[in-house]
Amino acid sequence: MTTMHPSLRDPEMQALVDALSSLGMPSIANAPPAALRALFAALRPADVQPVAMVKDEHLLREDGTSLFIRHYVPDGAGPATILYFHGGGWVVGSVDDYDHITRMIAVRTGCAVVSVDYRLAPEHPFPAAVEDAWLAVRAMVARKKLLVVAGDSAGGNLSTVVARIARDAGMPDIAGQILLYPMVEAGLEPPALSAFVPPVLTRDEIAAFVGHYVADPAQRSDPRFAPAVVQDLSGLPPALVIMAAADVLAAQAQRYADRLALAGVSVVTHTQPDAVHGYFTLAPQSGAAADTLERMRSFIAAIVRGRGQEE
Repeated sequence: MTTMHPSLRDPEMQALVDALSSLGMPSIANAPPAALRALFAALRPADVQPVAMVKDEHLLREDGTSLFIRHYVPDGAGPATILYFHGGGWVVGSVDDYDHITRMIAVRTGCAVVSVDYRLAPEHPFPAAVEDAWLAVRAMVARKKLLVVAGDSAGGNLSTVVARIARDAGMPDIAGQILLYPMVEAGLEPPALSAFVPPVLTRDEIAAFVGHYVADPAQRSDPRFAPAVVQDLSGLPPALVIMAAADVLAAQAQRYADRLALAGVSVVTHTQPDAVHGYFTLAPQSGAAADTLERMRSFIAAIVRGRGQEE
């Protein structure tokens, strides 16, 4: 039997939950993706942080279509570049929706950021998003000496998936992976998903997102969807894994981080107290988001120092 999660003690997180409730935000469990996409687009803030340069680019796919990416370069950008995959359950979200977020990441970390507009389900089901993410990695690895893959939620999933694909392909290494409250396991029945009813992202909503993205249950054991099924995690890039305490996905992210560490991967983990799934992008001005940005900056700075490059 599930129980309601205790009231959030962080007033900023409680305010976020209250705001989402007051919006009458549709749930992916009972609304079409178009409704959520329209709401995300309507909520884009007009006031965004300036950066030194913003440049759009299109990468050519094998079928002749193109993948849209956007570059953000802050003043005094350091040697590392963050290749960012947005969240949204592989169903919603876009480079434009995340414009204010990726600008914030660039300014606060001092890194150039490349945001990837990967194809969304159900129009483009699995593995279309992975194929786009991998195309972006190949393009950026060819140009950047220090490439860090990063993303939140579904974007965290894509980040660690392409890190493993790059390892197996024997490509020049990715310098690091930043996984913000990622989904990494295939099953929708584990006890952790029913341990409590979270304020944001319920089990039914997770099931709906997965249903749109990977409709065939037989495909859900594919490591390109469920990176935790990979037996050998050795040789993967250093990882920063950040979880939200009031998130049913936190337990699986912690298990994945523990397995990375056991495989000899350098791992930094942090559980943001009292935070809900999506806090980083839903409440970007919160103390929790600021803390996460500082952890990202510190993680990348340590990689730069370890590579013997100046920040």
